[in-house]
Amino acid sequence: MIETELQAGALLHGELVFWTPRPTDKSTVIQVLARKICEGGQGMAQKDLLYAVSQREKMGSTALGKGIAFCHARTDKIPNLTIAMAVCPEGAADFAPPDGVPVKIVLMFVIPKQHSDLYLRAMSALLRQLSNAAVMEKVLGAQSAADVVQAVNTDSLTIDLDSISELFARAKEEGVEPAAEVLARTPPPYLAELMEDLVPSDRRSFLGRMEPARAAAVMEYMRIPPAAAALRRMDCETAARILGYMNIARCADLIQQLGAAEQGAIIKHLGTRAGSGVHAVLKYPPSTAGGIMTPEVLSIGDDATVAQALKLIAAFPDRRQTDLYVVSQNGRLLGKASIHEVLAASADANVAQIMQRSWEMVQPEQNEEELRHLVARGHLRSVPVLGPHGTLLGVVTQDDLLDVVEKGASEDLVRLSGSEMVDPLHTPIATRMRMRLPWLLLTLGGELFIALVISKIFAPTLEKAVVLAAFIPAIMATGGNVGLQSTTMVIRSLGMGTLKAKHTRTIVLGELKLGILTGACCGVIAAVVAYMINWNYHEVVKVSVSVFLAMMSATFATSLVGTLEPLILHKLEFDPATACGPFVTMFNDIFGSIVYLLIATIMNFSPK
Repeated sequence: MIETELQAGALLHGELVFWTPRPTDKSTVIQVLARKICEGGQGMAQKDLLYAVSQREKMGSTALGKGIAFCHARTDKIPNLTIAMAVCPEGAADFAPPDGVPVKIVLMFVIPKQHSDLYLRAMSALLRQLSNAAVMEKVLGAQSAADVVQAVNTDSLTIDLDSISELFARAKEEGVEPAAEVLARTPPPYLAELMEDLVPSDRRSFLGRMEPARAAAVMEYMRIPPAAAALRRMDCETAARILGYMNIARCADLIQQLGAAEQGAIIKHLGTRAGSGVHAVLKYPPSTAGGIMTPEVLSIGDDATVAQALKLIAAFPDRRQTDLYVVSQNGRLLGKASIHEVLAASADANVAQIMQRSWEMVQPEQNEEELRHLVARGHLRSVPVLGPHGTLLGVVTQDDLLDVVEKGASEDLVRLSGSEMVDPLHTPIATRMRMRLPWLLLTLGGELFIALVISKIFAPTLEKAVVLAAFIPAIMATGGNVGLQSTTMVIRSLGMGTLKAKHTRTIVLGELKLGILTGACCGVIAAVVAYMINWNYHEVVKVSVSVFLAMMSATFATSLVGTLEPLILHKLEFDPATACGPFVTMFNDIFGSIVYLLIATIMNFSPK
């Protein structure tokens, strides 16, 4: 809808224009525009819109200069790109314009997250229109909202772009860059979200046209797959210029996503410092401590004073590092001290006097699971990575440790469902299908086996008591949930390193008791409901007893399997998260349904 209106020059509507002849302020303007947008039937509550706009305002002034301010919010609670406009000829206070010119025109864009391209087109068209002195004069001289709409919605508003990547190029040809001005003042975290929603070619075009330092700041906040996709489409020199402004760990993360030829070409254009640092990280697989470490470490010699250490800390660019490492002349790690300990020490003291001589450390080949175990054991700000003879190779910073923990939790959660952790937007359908299909086929095979057993063995039982079939889903679902709860708890404990071999007996017995108790509670409720539903059935007591015993059996068996299977797979050095979810589901369905019908058969139902 917006695209059609953009082509036709009908971007503003009278009901979304606020015109006031009196002086006003930012808060009033934003509240009035938010109310107009929400009253327009977009289905968003005014308080939600005000919160979204205020979050953007907290990041920095949205005043562009030249009397224009550009408030905007991204949300998934609104279906269409919506634009409101306030005209205040006497000025709106509190916008803090960069050029000191009072803000007289305020635009409010509310952007659905899936319409970033249309947002950029509309933004460029409207701001280019307002950069025309004649249009600006008509808008500020308007006497009503209708006059504002008539001044803005002219034929010159029509824009026809094959690609939004032309926004910058066409603006430069015409001598004005309103789109570039807005993007230049947009905070990197907000702009990163916007860039991720664009197609890779447009993403590459926008990032490539920015100043390298700003493009690097934006890409720091982008997820790895879309950022790497943009780099892949840039020429090597442009990519290297942007990467040169990033910290080495992030730079290496992005380069790891590229092919070998692309990696070599980009590294060749990086500076000596960045190139050698990236080489140091790329020597190790990305899922190891060496593959995620930062090779530039806040370190100092053991003969240095606290005063020298303070100067080093003040000049060190990586603010993520909060520990000072003390090394010998040959690079061997001797100890570490937190920045707080350095600040509290006497300036003429030697750093060796205040350093800690014991610490947690990892080898570069150690995997991310071992890092998660370290995090679970204590509060770590960073972990040094040591090579042969205790040489300090790098450091895994606190934010990288948090990423490792979050990644591990996400992977285990996804694997429990029988899939793998991939980016749904940037992973081909064929790859995702290969990851999921084997486990789905395993589950399907188990369910078809149930169908075969029921049809060949238990058909006479069901013919005698059809009411039994109504409770099969309840039994299977309850047993399956109990099994998955046990499995999730054990896998989480294994992943965090808090579950040891000596705890196996305790954890198994505890889960069995829990399975019996929950089965008894659910079984009693199900049995009572079965009796109430079928109270006029001639053997309703047998139905209730069968449901109760089957529920107890299913929860007992699945809690046992759900607890033991991840422990056994972990002991055999397999990843328990990958197979447990589908296997527990299949086992529960087979066991629960067959045991239920077996109990019913033993009950010997008589036909009515």
